[in-house]
Amino acid sequence: MDALAPSSPEDLVGRRGSVPLMRIETAGPATVIVAGEIDASSCGQLAPALRRRSVELVDLAGVTFIDTAGLRTLLEAATDRGTHRPLRFVASSRCVRRLAALLDHDDRFR
Repeated sequence: MDALAPSSPEDLVGRRGSVPLMRIETAGPATVIVAGEIDASSCGQLAPALRRRSVELVDLAGVTFIDTAGLRTLLEAATDRGTHRPLRFVASSRCVRRLAALLDHDDRFR
């Protein structure tokens, strides 16, 4: 799987030249894979994918940049689960782990 190759136009959020800024893809009904940049301009596209109740895992290995708006979107999705299974973040990239640690949320991102 090429994390930045588009599988459909709906999967891409913004572009810098010919390079997509963020890609959201699913791996079965329970896993969302995010690659690229998660920031204030892309959170509006990411949040609905994370709100699907079937989603249980979010793979963040391909994230190359994240700002506080992006981290807030991830944390809000994880806490807004109601009685559904908790949302887990896996394979968090270095930039995700660093920002989470700076804001004292490093226990959520491994």
